[in-house]
Amino acid sequence: MSDIRIRAERPDDREAVYDINAAAFPTETEARLVDHMRALGGPTVSLVAEDDDGVLGHALFTAVTVNAGERDADAGLMALGPLAVRPERQRDGIGGRLVQSGVEACKAAGAAAVFVLGPAEFYPRFGFEPAQDRGFFFRNRQFDPHFFVLPLKPAALEGLSGEVVYAPVFDEA
Repeated sequence: MSDIRIRAERPDDREAVYDINAAAFPTETEARLVDHMRALGGPTVSLVAEDDDGVLGHALFTAVTVNAGERDADAGLMALGPLAVRPERQRDGIGGRLVQSGVEACKAAGAAAVFVLGPAEFYPRFGFEPAQDRGFFFRNRQFDPHFFVLPLKPAALEGLSGEVVYAPVFDEA
């Protein structure tokens, strides 16, 4: 196996990123979501994993807020998703490398925490913990057992709790 490199997404990666997301999920919803988020701009971290054969995986981190009742809190919070790896290369550690590199990029950008909705058997190995244990929840409470947070700064989430609100395009994609 050739060396896998993680780097920032470039404009010429768009088609490969779309194809990876379309192949990794049952529908093209996530692929369209990435295109929509790219068009909106805003604070994002978009990484690809590649080897000598081309792009193998993609991770997108976007800004989120917390609906804390009387106010919305924007404390430099990010959310991971989607995370996609070519089906034939899944379970090769590529997704994990994308998660770790993305978390580091978010930390370098000054983010306070990263949220993710995903498999309970995958994200805790990277330090993510159940978001509900810290008072955060996803808009659809049935997904709370699969909703995680990783604080990136000491006391980053102190005094903050509530519904984590993603960009509206996540509901529309």
